[in-house]
Amino acid sequence: MKITVIFDSLEEFQSCLHLTPAVVDAPVEEVKKPAEKNAETPRRAPEEPEAIKSTPKDEKPREEAAAKQEETTAKKVDRVTVRKILATLNKKTGTNTASRLIADLGFDKLTNVPDDRLAELQAKAEEALKNAG
Repeated sequence: MKITVIFDSLEEFQSCLHLTPAVVDAPVEEVKKPAEKNAETPRRAPEEPEAIKSTPKDEKPREEAAAKQEETTAKKVDRVTVRKILATLNKKTGTNTASRLIADLGFDKLTNVPDDRLAELQAKAEEALKNAG
């Protein structure tokens, strides 16, 4: 929210803020004194964080996690690779051959094909691609 107020004179401004000339002409030092008192209070130095104790961890969980991640990545790559091969096959044949191959495996779409059957689908797609070319 933005409010713009235009005053024709200083007196109008002061009357709007309910300021009397005595308050406006008050010495500035009196206003600064509370701030100076706050500045004089001693400050504590920031505490240093305690050293974090490191405990040795087994390397086996890391290795197992890395292996699982690689398998997951490999599965994603395989599914992506199969998808690319099927797209190329559809472009070459001009028909939706990929859907027929997926339906031959008993699934309605590529995302429903389990990872263990992707290799079979990839082999069929590559064979159909060779025959189409």
